[in-house]
Amino acid sequence: MIQVFAFVALVTVTTGIRKFAELVAPAILAAAANLTQAMEGLREAGFLDEDFKPIKPADRPAWQTPYGPAQRRH
Repeated sequence: MIQVFAFVALVTVTTGIRKFAELVAPAILAAAANLTQAMEGLREAGFLDEDFKPIKPADRPAWQTPYGPAQRRH
C-alpha cells in the first residue's frame, strides 16, 4: 500500500513539475533570446570580441592613479 502511495505521489509531483516547465518555458526562451540580442549588440558596438569576451581599453597600470604616484609620508 505504501509503494502505491509513493508511486502516486511521484507521478503527481512529476506532473506538477512538467506543467510548471511548460508554463515557464516561453518566458525562459524569451529571456534567452533577449540576452542573445543584447550580447550581439555589445559585440557589434565593439565592447565584446568574437568570443563574447570583454575588450579591455588600453589603460594605465592598475597601480597607477590619475593623480600621480602615491605621496610618501616622512
